[in-house]
Amino acid sequence: MGTRQLHLPALALLTASFVVNAHAAVHPPHNTRAARAHTTGLAVVATPPALPPVAQLRPLLLHNFIQDEMANTHFSHVEHDEIGRNGKWEGYTATMFYVKGHPVRQITALDARQLSPQELAGQANAARQTATDDAKRDWAPFGVVKVSKEQIPFSQLANDYLYGTPSLRTWRGRPTWVLPMTPNPDNKSRSRAEDILLSSRGELWVDAQDLHVVRIQIHMFQPVRYLLGVLATVHAANLDMQLERYAPGVWVPQKVQFGANATIAFLKHWSESKQQDFWNYQPHAE
Repeated sequence: MGTRQLHLPALALLTASFVVNAHAAVHPPHNTRAARAHTTGLAVVATPPALPPVAQLRPLLLHNFIQDEMANTHFSHVEHDEIGRNGKWEGYTATMFYVKGHPVRQITALDARQLSPQELAGQANAARQTATDDAKRDWAPFGVVKVSKEQIPFSQLANDYLYGTPSLRTWRGRPTWVLPMTPNPDNKSRSRAEDILLSSRGELWVDAQDLHVVRIQIHMFQPVRYLLGVLATVHAANLDMQLERYAPGVWVPQKVQFGANATIAFLKHWSESKQQDFWNYQPHAE
Protein backbone atom coordinates (compact mmCIF):
# COMPACT_ATOMS: atom_id res chain seq x y z
CA MET A 1 0.00 0.00 0.00
CA GLY A 2 1.42 3.37 -0.98
CA THR A 3 1.46 6.39 1.26
CA ARG A 4 -1.28 8.09 -0.79
CA GLN A 5 -3.71 5.68 0.87
CA LEU A 6 -2.55 6.86 4.26
CA HIS A 7 -3.31 10.54 3.83
CA LEU A 8 -5.74 10.25 6.71
CA PRO A 9 -8.96 11.36 5.06
CA ALA A 10 -10.91 10.50 8.19
CA LEU A 11 -10.52 13.91 9.78
CA ALA A 12 -11.33 15.59 6.50
CA LEU A 13 -14.36 13.40 5.81
CA LEU A 14 -16.83 16.10 6.72
CA THR A 15 -15.26 18.39 4.13
CA ALA A 16 -14.54 15.96 1.32
CA SER A 17 -18.10 15.93 -0.02
CA PHE A 18 -19.10 19.32 1.34
CA VAL A 19 -18.85 21.60 -1.69
CA VAL A 20 -16.71 24.51 -0.60
CA ASN A 21 -17.85 28.10 -1.05
CA ALA A 22 -17.67 31.38 0.83
CA HIS A 23 -19.55 34.66 1.06
CA ALA A 24 -18.88 37.15 -1.74
CA ALA A 25 -17.89 39.75 0.83
CA VAL A 26 -14.93 37.65 1.97
CA HIS A 27 -11.78 39.11 0.45
CA PRO A 28 -8.82 36.95 -0.63
CA PRO A 29 -5.94 37.10 1.84
CA HIS A 30 -2.90 39.01 0.55
CA ASN A 31 -0.67 36.76 2.59
CA THR A 32 -2.33 33.40 3.11
CA ARG A 33 0.01 32.10 5.79
CA ALA A 34 -0.15 35.38 7.68
CA ALA A 35 -3.93 35.34 7.44
CA ARG A 36 -3.98 31.96 9.14
CA ALA A 37 -2.44 33.46 12.24
CA HIS A 38 -5.53 35.64 12.73
CA THR A 39 -7.64 34.54 15.67
CA THR A 40 -11.27 35.40 16.31
CA GLY A 41 -12.13 36.83 19.71
CA LEU A 42 -14.59 34.81 21.77
CA ALA A 43 -16.86 36.11 24.49
CA VAL A 44 -19.69 34.87 26.63
CA VAL A 45 -23.00 36.31 25.37
CA ALA A 46 -26.59 36.61 26.53
CA THR A 47 -28.32 33.26 26.51
CA PRO A 48 -30.52 32.61 23.43
CA PRO A 49 -33.26 29.96 23.45
CA ALA A 50 -31.98 26.62 24.70
CA LEU A 51 -30.77 24.03 22.24
CA PRO A 52 -33.10 21.12 21.51
CA PRO A 53 -32.18 17.79 23.13
CA VAL A 54 -29.40 15.95 21.31
CA ALA A 55 -31.85 13.35 20.00
CA GLN A 56 -33.66 16.17 18.15
CA LEU A 57 -30.61 18.33 17.44
CA ARG A 58 -28.55 15.67 15.66
CA PRO A 59 -31.01 15.01 12.77
CA LEU A 60 -31.70 18.74 12.45
CA LEU A 61 -28.01 19.59 12.11
CA LEU A 62 -27.50 16.78 9.60
CA HIS A 63 -30.47 18.02 7.55
CA ASN A 64 -29.19 21.61 7.56
CA PHE A 65 -25.64 20.50 6.74
CA ILE A 66 -26.85 18.59 3.68
CA GLN A 67 -29.04 21.51 2.62
CA ASP A 68 -25.97 23.77 2.76
CA GLU A 69 -24.02 21.23 0.73
CA MET A 70 -26.71 21.22 -1.95
CA ALA A 71 -27.04 25.02 -1.97
CA ASN A 72 -23.29 25.41 -2.53
CA THR A 73 -23.52 23.74 -5.93
CA HIS A 74 -25.39 26.80 -7.23
CA PHE A 75 -22.39 29.09 -6.75
CA SER A 76 -18.99 29.63 -8.29
CA HIS A 77 -16.15 30.79 -6.07
CA VAL A 78 -12.41 31.43 -5.89
CA GLU A 79 -10.26 28.98 -3.95
CA HIS A 80 -6.66 29.12 -2.78
CA ASP A 81 -5.01 25.87 -1.66
CA GLU A 82 -1.61 25.38 -0.06
CA ILE A 83 -0.40 21.80 0.39
CA GLY A 84 2.64 20.78 2.38
CA ARG A 85 4.10 17.28 2.15
CA ASN A 86 7.12 16.40 4.25
CA GLY A 87 8.06 20.06 4.58
CA LYS A 88 7.68 20.98 0.89
CA TRP A 89 4.90 23.43 0.03
CA GLU A 90 3.03 24.12 -3.17
CA GLY A 91 -0.08 26.11 -3.87
CA TYR A 92 -2.56 27.22 -6.47
CA THR A 93 -5.49 29.58 -6.93
CA ALA A 94 -8.49 28.52 -8.99
CA THR A 95 -12.03 29.45 -9.89
CA MET A 96 -14.54 26.70 -9.17
CA PHE A 97 -18.04 25.89 -10.32
CA TYR A 98 -20.21 22.78 -10.30
CA VAL A 99 -21.96 20.62 -12.86
CA LYS A 100 -24.47 18.14 -11.41
CA GLY A 101 -22.72 18.56 -8.10
CA HIS A 102 -19.26 17.73 -9.52
CA PRO A 103 -16.59 20.42 -9.01
CA VAL A 104 -14.92 21.92 -12.06
CA ARG A 105 -11.61 23.68 -11.40
CA GLN A 106 -9.88 26.28 -13.55
CA ILE A 107 -6.43 27.18 -12.18
CA THR A 108 -5.45 30.84 -12.49
CA ALA A 109 -2.17 30.91 -10.52
CA LEU A 110 0.50 28.48 -9.34
CA ASP A 111 1.94 29.50 -5.98
CA ALA A 112 2.33 33.28 -6.41
CA ARG A 113 2.73 33.19 -10.21
CA GLN A 114 -0.22 34.28 -12.31
CA LEU A 115 -0.67 32.04 -15.33
CA SER A 116 0.15 33.46 -18.76
CA PRO A 117 -2.69 34.18 -21.26
CA GLN A 118 -1.79 30.98 -23.10
CA GLU A 119 -1.87 28.94 -19.90
CA LEU A 120 -5.18 30.50 -18.87
CA ALA A 121 -6.67 29.62 -22.25
CA GLY A 122 -5.54 26.04 -21.80
CA GLN A 123 -7.10 25.90 -18.34
CA ALA A 124 -10.36 27.34 -19.68
CA ASN A 125 -10.49 24.72 -22.44
CA ALA A 126 -9.81 21.94 -19.94
CA ALA A 127 -12.56 23.25 -17.62
CA ARG A 128 -15.06 23.36 -20.48
CA GLN A 129 -14.24 19.77 -21.38
CA THR A 130 -14.60 18.66 -17.76
CA ALA A 131 -17.96 20.43 -17.54
CA THR A 132 -19.12 18.71 -20.75
CA ASP A 133 -18.07 15.33 -19.39
CA ASP A 134 -19.70 15.96 -16.00
CA ALA A 135 -22.97 16.92 -17.66
CA LYS A 136 -23.19 13.33 -18.94
CA ARG A 137 -22.63 11.82 -15.50
CA ASP A 138 -25.14 11.09 -12.78
CA TRP A 139 -25.57 13.70 -10.08
CA ALA A 140 -22.97 13.55 -7.34
CA PRO A 141 -24.50 12.10 -4.15
CA PHE A 142 -25.25 14.43 -1.26
CA GLY A 143 -24.95 13.61 2.42
CA VAL A 144 -22.09 11.16 1.98
CA VAL A 145 -18.32 11.23 1.85
CA LYS A 146 -16.20 8.95 -0.29
CA VAL A 147 -13.29 7.05 1.24
CA SER A 148 -11.49 4.91 -1.32
CA LYS A 149 -14.44 3.21 -3.04
CA GLU A 150 -16.76 3.38 -0.04
CA GLN A 151 -19.45 6.00 0.47
CA ILE A 152 -20.07 6.79 4.14
CA PRO A 153 -23.20 8.70 5.19
CA PHE A 154 -22.77 11.86 7.27
CA SER A 155 -25.17 10.29 9.76
CA GLN A 156 -22.75 7.43 10.38
CA LEU A 157 -19.91 9.85 11.03
CA ALA A 158 -22.04 11.96 13.37
CA ASN A 159 -23.01 8.86 15.35
CA ASP A 160 -19.34 8.15 16.05
CA TYR A 161 -19.44 10.96 18.64
CA LEU A 162 -21.16 11.84 21.88
CA TYR A 163 -21.92 15.51 22.50
CA GLY A 164 -21.37 17.14 25.87
CA THR A 165 -22.92 20.11 27.65
CA PRO A 166 -22.92 23.13 25.30
CA SER A 167 -21.36 26.47 26.19
CA LEU A 168 -22.34 29.77 24.61
CA ARG A 169 -19.76 31.93 22.82
CA THR A 170 -19.62 34.61 20.16
CA TRP A 171 -18.47 33.49 16.70
CA ARG A 172 -17.96 36.37 14.28
CA GLY A 173 -20.41 38.49 16.17
CA ARG A 174 -23.12 35.84 16.43
CA PRO A 175 -24.21 33.78 19.47
CA THR A 176 -22.89 30.26 18.94
CA TRP A 177 -23.29 27.04 20.89
CA VAL A 178 -20.11 24.99 21.28
CA LEU A 179 -20.60 21.28 22.01
CA PRO A 180 -17.68 19.06 23.11
CA MET A 181 -17.33 15.93 20.96
CA THR A 182 -15.92 12.67 22.29
CA PRO A 183 -15.83 9.22 20.64
CA ASN A 184 -18.82 6.99 21.22
CA PRO A 185 -17.41 4.03 23.22
CA ASP A 186 -20.24 1.79 21.98
CA ASN A 187 -19.23 2.20 18.34
CA LYS A 188 -16.80 -0.21 16.71
CA SER A 189 -14.62 0.88 13.82
CA ARG A 190 -15.64 -0.38 10.40
CA SER A 191 -12.76 1.10 8.41
CA ARG A 192 -9.31 2.64 8.75
CA ALA A 193 -10.89 6.06 8.39
CA GLU A 194 -13.19 5.37 11.32
CA ASP A 195 -10.19 4.25 13.39
CA ILE A 196 -9.02 7.88 13.20
CA LEU A 197 -12.42 9.33 14.08
CA LEU A 198 -12.80 7.07 17.11
CA SER A 199 -9.38 8.20 18.33
CA SER A 200 -10.26 11.91 18.05
CA ARG A 201 -12.15 14.49 20.06
CA GLY A 202 -13.09 18.08 19.40
CA GLU A 203 -15.84 20.68 19.29
CA LEU A 204 -18.94 21.25 17.17
CA TRP A 205 -19.97 24.91 16.80
CA VAL A 206 -23.64 25.64 16.06
CA ASP A 207 -25.14 29.03 15.20
CA ALA A 208 -27.74 29.78 17.88
CA GLN A 209 -30.21 31.41 15.48
CA ASP A 210 -29.94 29.28 12.33
CA LEU A 211 -28.99 25.99 14.04
CA HIS A 212 -26.40 25.28 11.34
CA VAL A 213 -22.91 23.90 11.88
CA VAL A 214 -20.46 26.80 11.58
CA ARG A 215 -17.21 25.21 12.73
CA ILE A 216 -15.81 21.72 13.30
CA GLN A 217 -12.57 21.18 15.21
CA ILE A 218 -11.19 17.66 15.63
CA HIS A 219 -7.82 16.36 16.81
CA MET A 220 -6.45 12.93 17.64
CA PHE A 221 -5.78 12.24 21.31
CA GLN A 222 -4.02 8.90 20.86
CA PRO A 223 -2.00 7.27 18.05
CA VAL A 224 -3.58 4.77 15.69
CA ARG A 225 -1.56 1.71 14.68
CA TYR A 226 -2.34 -0.37 11.62
CA LEU A 227 -1.19 -3.99 11.90
CA LEU A 228 0.38 -3.14 15.26
CA GLY A 229 2.39 -0.41 13.57
CA VAL A 230 3.94 -2.69 10.93
CA LEU A 231 1.96 -1.00 8.19
CA ALA A 232 1.80 2.47 9.71
CA THR A 233 1.33 4.47 12.89
CA VAL A 234 -0.61 7.71 12.72
CA HIS A 235 0.79 9.93 15.48
CA ALA A 236 -1.35 13.05 15.12
CA ALA A 237 -4.03 14.56 12.92
CA ASN A 238 -6.27 17.59 13.17
CA LEU A 239 -9.02 19.36 11.26
CA ASP A 240 -10.46 22.87 11.58
CA MET A 241 -13.29 23.73 9.19
CA GLN A 242 -14.83 27.20 9.46
CA LEU A 243 -18.01 28.36 7.74
CA GLU A 244 -19.57 31.74 7.08
CA ARG A 245 -23.17 32.89 6.79
CA TYR A 246 -23.96 33.59 3.14
CA ALA A 247 -27.64 34.31 3.85
CA PRO A 248 -30.11 33.44 6.61
CA GLY A 249 -30.07 29.67 6.89
CA VAL A 250 -27.27 29.23 4.33
CA TRP A 251 -23.70 28.64 5.54
CA VAL A 252 -20.66 28.05 3.35
CA PRO A 253 -17.05 27.09 4.19
CA GLN A 254 -14.56 29.93 4.37
CA LYS A 255 -11.43 28.13 5.59
CA VAL A 256 -10.26 24.56 6.05
CA GLN A 257 -7.03 23.50 7.77
CA PHE A 258 -5.87 19.90 8.00
CA GLY A 259 -2.64 18.32 9.20
CA ALA A 260 -1.32 14.85 10.01
CA ASN A 261 1.89 12.93 10.52
CA ALA A 262 2.67 9.24 10.57
CA THR A 263 5.42 6.65 10.44
CA ILE A 264 5.26 4.13 7.60
CA ALA A 265 6.58 0.62 8.26
CA PHE A 266 8.50 1.84 11.37
CA LEU A 267 10.99 3.73 9.19
CA LYS A 268 9.59 6.38 6.87
CA HIS A 269 8.21 9.57 8.36
CA TRP A 270 5.33 11.18 6.50
CA SER A 271 3.56 14.48 7.15
CA GLU A 272 0.97 16.46 5.26
CA SER A 273 -0.82 19.76 5.74
CA LYS A 274 -3.52 21.38 3.64
CA GLN A 275 -4.91 24.86 4.07
CA GLN A 276 -7.73 26.28 1.94
CA ASP A 277 -9.39 29.69 1.69
CA PHE A 278 -12.59 30.42 -0.27
CA TRP A 279 -14.12 33.69 -1.38
CA ASN A 280 -15.95 35.65 -4.12
CA TYR A 281 -19.17 33.68 -4.33
CA GLN A 282 -21.29 34.28 -7.38
CA PRO A 283 -24.58 32.58 -8.32
CA HIS A 284 -23.88 30.08 -11.07
CA ALA A 285 -26.50 28.55 -13.34
CA GLU A 286 -25.62 25.21 -14.86
